[in-house]
Amino acid sequence: MSETETTLRLTAEERQNTLLRLKALDRIGPYSLLNPRRETVRDSYLDTPGRRLRSARFALRIRKLHEETRITLKGPATRNPDGSRTRLEIELPWTAESTARVFRELASRGLTLKGDWNHTELPSRDDLMAGARLEPFQSRIMVRETRDVVAEGTGSASFAEMVIDQVAYSPDGHECRHAEMELELRPGADPALLGPVAQLFLATFEDRLVLWLHGKLSIGLALGKLMENGPAPELLDRHNWLTEEAYRRIRVTLKG
Repeated sequence: MSETETTLRLTAEERQNTLLRLKALDRIGPYSLLNPRRETVRDSYLDTPGRRLRSARFALRIRKLHEETRITLKGPATRNPDGSRTRLEIELPWTAESTARVFRELASRGLTLKGDWNHTELPSRDDLMAGARLEPFQSRIMVRETRDVVAEGTGSASFAEMVIDQVAYSPDGHECRHAEMELELRPGADPALLGPVAQLFLATFEDRLVLWLHGKLSIGLALGKLMENGPAPELLDRHNWLTEEAYRRIRVTLKG
């Protein structure tokens, strides 16, 4: 399984107004934005103490939303000419079977993890960490609002999702807030459909949205480094939203 998505970051200037405008949209150009829904998402990333998965550009995530818990494995991303990225993604309801499947996928790529639990029973997160010698290294909370993207003249068939994420990180106990919009291609849809929608959003919102090449996990890792000695005043506004200077330093940190 794979995912293809384009990320557009909300810039600091008039961020709240941009959020309101995005949430109010029910269409943009020839595309309808249907079935709005909202959920709170809690993510926790696990890795070995030596960060074997991260070194190989893999990420193992436990996600909680509503009453459901999911286990997700993401692989290295390939950057596409239109600014989108494609990567391996396996996301399943968290069961003993899905946990074993994710571990088999990692093992097939030379990343064998121990699994000292009964594979017929769902491990708790603590059992999973102890048995596989994993530890949490990033947690975050998101408010996610989603719309189905439907092209004019195609009925109700959605080829992508528009996702508005407001993300709260807490590196060293300091709240840092980030906002972005993702356009995620549905499985089997033509990847060529994604670029025109992204360009339409960029043109409509001008400098309030920018193409963003870094994932939420990478942002959190960069913030961990930037906040080691506490948040510098130029990195956060009075509501703990990241400033443009913060994003500049995040880019520099991730390039280094």
